[in-house]
Amino acid sequence: MTFCQTIEKKIESPLTNEGYGIVRIEYTGSQKKTLQIMIDRLDGGSVTLNDCTKVSRLVSVILDMEMNMTEPYQLEVSSCGLDRPLVKPKDYERFVGSNIVVKSFGMINGAKILKGILKDFKDNAILIQLKDQQTDIKIPLASIRSCHLDPVFKF
Repeated sequence: MTFCQTIEKKIESPLTNEGYGIVRIEYTGSQKKTLQIMIDRLDGGSVTLNDCTKVSRLVSVILDMEMNMTEPYQLEVSSCGLDRPLVKPKDYERFVGSNIVVKSFGMINGAKILKGILKDFKDNAILIQLKDQQTDIKIPLASIRSCHLDPVFKF
């Protein structure tokens, strides 16, 4: 289990009880460590500054009491934003029908960056209909470097 997975396991239940979901946890930096926790509200509402403050305080207490953090670090709690990353299988299931941008490890259909509509998720693979094309492409999660929502603004 990675360090981030250990942290997620410790904080997931308390955050769920408060109405928050964990989108992604990253621990970065060589000299100055940063622990970034990206959150989402379980009720579908927008994450506010007050939400980030509440989660930051809760996570700080849990980390101080249950984790042996020997190195100093900076804790950052943030909203996932409109271009929310899709990280876990449940993210792909939740956002079927949404516009997405997929960055792959290798070439897929002649490109490493694909934009389209997430049509389905099953068997650890997504089905995406590329923009301006009628055919769907199946992409295994193992081939995806990153994926995020591609918000469409209508004026």
